[in-house]
Amino acid sequence: MGSDPRRLDGLRPDERAAALLLEHVTGGTVRAHDVGTRQGAYDLHLTYPRGRTAAVEVTTASSLPADPFSLLLVPHVARRMVKVVSARGVDERHLFIGITSESTPDAGWPALADEDVVADGLTRLWIVTTGRAPTLVSWSRGDGWQHHPR
Repeated sequence: MGSDPRRLDGLRPDERAAALLLEHVTGGTVRAHDVGTRQGAYDLHLTYPRGRTAAVEVTTASSLPADPFSLLLVPHVARRMVKVVSARGVDERHLFIGITSESTPDAGWPALADEDVVADGLTRLWIVTTGRAPTLVSWSRGDGWQHHPR
């Protein structure tokens, strides 16, 4: 976890929440990246405990479809995926999607889904739901879907 209290200055509330969740789950340190003169850059810079780094782009969606990969076809989400995939100087590229509505009871993990919509350079897809039973899951080609206790 980061010790610099100003490392998250300038972040939107959803970006700040994503940063804190990522620190909790990975044990790494997250700092704001898309601030000041870096406007238009990826949102968060994650440094894992062993030194690997990741660019993280944060966005939201209104609901969780049965096929979570279909979120990547939503225009504003697709633009953010392209943006983070083009990030340079990092080891990994992550897309973090916050679902702003209560998840439906039939939203199951893992879902049968089409991974072909995932851009080649995307290392990890994070999805967090809100509501009475919040859920944080991630997907990567090597690990598939993983549920992360919060």
